Amino acid sequence: MRRTTERASGGNRPQKAAAGRKGGKATARKRRSCLLYAPTVQLNGEAAVEVAAAPEAVYDLVADVTRMGDWSPECRRCAWANEARQAVPGARFRGWNRWKGMRWSRLNEVVVADRGQEFAFRTIPGFPYRDSTLWSYRFEPAPDGRATRVTESFNVVKAGPIIKLFERVSGRPDQTRAALHATLARIKAAAESSMRA
Repeated sequence: MRRTTERASGGNRPQKAAAGRKGGKATARKRRSCLLYAPTVQLNGEAAVEVAAAPEAVYDLVADVTRMGDWSPECRRCAWANEARQAVPGARFRGWNRWKGMRWSRLNEVVVADRGQEFAFRTIPGFPYRDSTLWSYRFEPAPDGRATRVTESFNVVKAGPIIKLFERVSGRPDQTRAALHATLARIKAAAESSMRA
C-alpha cells in the first residue's frame, strides 16, 4: 500500500512541474505583449516659426518636394513618382532618408495642397514598412500682418507593435521633434533671403 501511495504521489510531481512551465510561458508571452503594445512612446510632434514672407511664397518652397532635402536633416532628396510634376492631391513622390547610418526610401502621397494655407502628405504603407505618417505644413498670417506663421507637424497614424518598439528603444521620435525646428529654420532662411533679393 505504501508503494502505491508513493508512486501516486511521485506521479503528480511531473504534472505540477509541467503546469508551472506552461504558466511561465504564458506569463512570458504576456510580458512580451505588454512590452510591444505599451503606449509609452509619443509618435507625433509640432513646431512653428514666423517667416518674414507672404504665405504663398513660403508655401511654394515647401510644396516643391524636390527641395525637401534642402530643409530636412533626415531627408536626403525627393523626386516625383509616375506622371506627377506638381503638388496636387493624389500626386505621389518618393523620398530617400538617412538616420544614424540607416538608409531607406518611402513612397508618399499628397493629401492637401491648398496654396498659402496648407500642404500635407502621408507615407504610404507597404512592404517592408507597414506604418503611415501624416506630415503637415500650415501657413497663417502673423498677427502683425507682415509675416507668416508656419507650423510643421507629424503624426504616426498607423504603426504596428514592431514599429512602436523600435521608436521607443531608438529614441527617434524625440529626435524627429527636434529636427522640426531645424527644418523650419532652413525654410525661414530661404524664404527671407528670396524676399531680400
